[in-house]
Amino acid sequence: MFSALKTGSVTTGALSVPRLTVAAFDGMAVERRILAEKGIPDEVIPTLIKARKVVTSKHYHRIWRKYVAWCEARRAPTEEFQLGRFLHFLQSGVSLGLKLGSIKVQISALSIFFQKELAALPEVQTFVKGVLHIQPPFVPPVAPWDLNVVLGFLKSHWFEPLKTVELKYLTWKVVMLLALASARHVSELAALSHKSPYLVFHMDRAELRTRPQFLPKVVSSFHMNQPIVVPVATGDLEDSELLDVVRALKIYVTRTAKVRKMESLFILYASNKLGAPASKQTIARWICNTIQQAHSAAGLPPPKSVKAHSTSKVGFFLGGCPRGLGITTLPSSYLVGIKHICKVLQV
Repeated sequence: MFSALKTGSVTTGALSVPRLTVAAFDGMAVERRILAEKGIPDEVIPTLIKARKVVTSKHYHRIWRKYVAWCEARRAPTEEFQLGRFLHFLQSGVSLGLKLGSIKVQISALSIFFQKELAALPEVQTFVKGVLHIQPPFVPPVAPWDLNVVLGFLKSHWFEPLKTVELKYLTWKVVMLLALASARHVSELAALSHKSPYLVFHMDRAELRTRPQFLPKVVSSFHMNQPIVVPVATGDLEDSELLDVVRALKIYVTRTAKVRKMESLFILYASNKLGAPASKQTIARWICNTIQQAHSAAGLPPPKSVKAHSTSKVGFFLGGCPRGLGITTLPSSYLVGIKHICKVLQV
């Protein structure tokens, strides 16, 4: 790629394309140049760019810019691929503490930048293996959080009666119950709508769908159109109604109707941002806060492992799946989501 860019600029017809520099770096413009130099018509380029998610493209562009800056600092050619220089760049990331996953993302991003299958190069494969041995993929055990404690907290005076409690706690309860009942990713919860036909209440259930603009991790007809169906909680428990996500949803939609500013189902409750849509990071934080405060209210130490974290995607860690909690006493509609949410509910 950019084999002609060895001086200050490259001339293509009547156009003079400036050399890549950090000061004038534009990731989208670079991507268009990559495709244009392959002979792709201008009309086709936007479609090809759309093949990747916007967040992925932005991440790749940041890596490209970082590589350009790294080369400039060493007065090395930016546009010419040189294996030793490329491995040196990867090693600088390892030295800074980057994990293997991040290194692999850099390899993928720069493969597009240089239009080469860098991951297939023997030396790169050996480097990746070396990083794997230096940083073994060990996951330390984490303290589990107690599901019964959390559900008991959701039935306490902080959250009932739902029609009059503080909007903050109403929001936390709806988010937590829906996460348990649906076992969906936080990004999907953030993409839900409060409007019909994306939210429909039936006598025995509620059906929710993500907004059309949302792209799931796997973009297919099945994943795009699969509804989230949560039944009305039933059971022999006298207080099963207190864990009914359909009831909570109805009250939440009614109470927030006058303050909504967007179509999003979940909105911010802080006075200075009241009605604005809640991001997936915010929803993740609400769930983590619910779990931590539930343990504190019960006189138990909050699980330190429950935290929002950010790598190539933003998510939240809910700790190990609780054992011996008597979960058979829960409404059956919630059991399907427990195993999933007790692991990692990804962004």
